Amino acid sequence: MKKMSVWFLILVMFAGACSSSQVTIERGIPFAPETLGLTPGASIADINLNWYSNTGNSNVALVRFIDEDGKVLLTEGTIIPASEGKTAHKVTVKGLTPDTFYRYSVSNDGKNWSYEYNFRTPKTNSFRFAVVGDPQLTRGAQDSTSNLFSSDKTTAQGWKDTLTMIAASNVDFIAGVGDQVDLTSNGDEVEYRHFFAPPELRSIPFSPAVGNHDRHYPFLYHYNLPNVLEFSPIYVEAGFEKVIDKHAVDFVLAGHDHVYSRSHPLKNGVPQTSSSSSSISSPDGTIYLTMTTASGLKYYDLYNQSGNLYVKDNENYPYLVNNQKGSLAYAGENILNYNSTRNAPENAIIDPAMWTKATGLLPLSNAVHEQAKKPSFTLIEVTGNTVTFNTYNIDNTSRSIDNFTVTK
Repeated sequence: MKKMSVWFLILVMFAGACSSSQVTIERGIPFAPETLGLTPGASIADINLNWYSNTGNSNVALVRFIDEDGKVLLTEGTIIPASEGKTAHKVTVKGLTPDTFYRYSVSNDGKNWSYEYNFRTPKTNSFRFAVVGDPQLTRGAQDSTSNLFSSDKTTAQGWKDTLTMIAASNVDFIAGVGDQVDLTSNGDEVEYRHFFAPPELRSIPFSPAVGNHDRHYPFLYHYNLPNVLEFSPIYVEAGFEKVIDKHAVDFVLAGHDHVYSRSHPLKNGVPQTSSSSSSISSPDGTIYLTMTTASGLKYYDLYNQSGNLYVKDNENYPYLVNNQKGSLAYAGENILNYNSTRNAPENAIIDPAMWTKATGLLPLSNAVHEQAKKPSFTLIEVTGNTVTFNTYNIDNTSRSIDNFTVTK
């Protein structure tokens, strides 16, 4: 691929709550925070809130939760200076009851409150969440090569379309595997406003990982993160797979490459099976998933126009099913043989699906890959010892592009 990934979502730990649709019941003199979002709390009984407002009218950070019986839970948090002229409000609400409907609103002064939003805590015996990769919100357009555009062809609307589909799936929270916004240096508040614009984010907690485009100070201002773990990127790059093997991690959810891909269960870098079965029982290894963009910002081809990998000078990777290795073996000298069999010019543009079918030269680790050039998301449902994955393009949520179940 074109760039090297530094940040990954290693393991998603569920500690949040779920949602239903937004309501607009007025209480007092309502005000509208510039951005308002939820983040899973440190435990299933907690929820974190974070909102932005102008510094001039930001005295306190108060949240009011009202349960089904009308009982009010008032919680005060903290305010911190954020981007120029803005204040970030952070509140953690504790002691919520499982599988309970709440209404909540926020206030900067304890007198004037925002509109009320709906929020439902999860059940205790199972949960479902969505995974999205690289919304990478910009001020501009989706990838010009897209096979599916939003109504105005912007990433902002593409992100809204994806959130609408996710909300209809009744998820408990959303895990983001990085690159929530695009501009790296100092961030861009317009991009953050685009990110938080979908009303679904007032009711569905969003758990973000730090992507290479999120490495700026506004990231910390816009999210109220629980259970923060800091470690070196150098550490991850130098021994990422070894760390995963050491701790027997079942799944690694990643983004960055703007394609969808699923590996076989891997241990010590070796596939533990060569089957692409949709039913996997007690795998001895880790399944790695890579998500494509959830907004349609840009897509990376699996091959370039000559059929080669983007990283085409790697002598050691990928390992191939025919026991060869390296990018030249994958799509270098073999492309000449493939083209010659169909009387095609040496530099002919190939169809990746035909190439795979004709040669069988898939990376040894790879079970499934797809580049549909459409925004997509993955639904993960956890029930007892079973985890079920379904990945959808947003234009057809009745038919998954990849589905599998793991039972341990």
